[in-house]
Amino acid sequence: MKIVDFFIFCVIIIKTVVLKSCIAENISTITSLESKPEKYDSCCVVDMRDDEAAYDVNWDYGVDYEEQVALCDWSEVFDAEYYMDKFPMLALQYHYDEDQLLRQFQTVGVHKGRQGCEDFNVGAYMDWCAENSGYVVELFDDDYAAYYMFYMSSVDDQPKKFPAAAIQPSTGTS
Repeated sequence: MKIVDFFIFCVIIIKTVVLKSCIAENISTITSLESKPEKYDSCCVVDMRDDEAAYDVNWDYGVDYEEQVALCDWSEVFDAEYYMDKFPMLALQYHYDEDQLLRQFQTVGVHKGRQGCEDFNVGAYMDWCAENSGYVVELFDDDYAAYYMFYMSSVDDQPKKFPAAAIQPSTGTS
């Protein structure tokens, strides 16, 4: 290998690592935001207007969070049928409405570490990151939402499947 080729190879590797690190830092900042109900829990009200679910608090994490949510391909980590099967109380609460269940997963489920599809378990992914991407673990610690979003932003650079673990992080009804 020529020295010039080697130099170009090194630059490409460094750019890839720096880019992934920047993506991870951005996601870490965005997912650490608190929604208004989390900041002001005494102000939690049920919003029953328009397309809101009748039993849900409006979890508003702000514009940056919503922009990150919009960039993600949620089909990588969420399957409505699977979610309804694993969380039947949520399915009932949201009247089996797949759009409302996805919204619940995006704003509550990912923060609780709920598994949204058969092929992606956030706990298994966190273990993989601990072995393969130490800087991600340093940034995200145990922030489930950050791992979900990082996986969706880096899906081409890592394994496609992280099978289900035996234990779910949370099975609540919120």
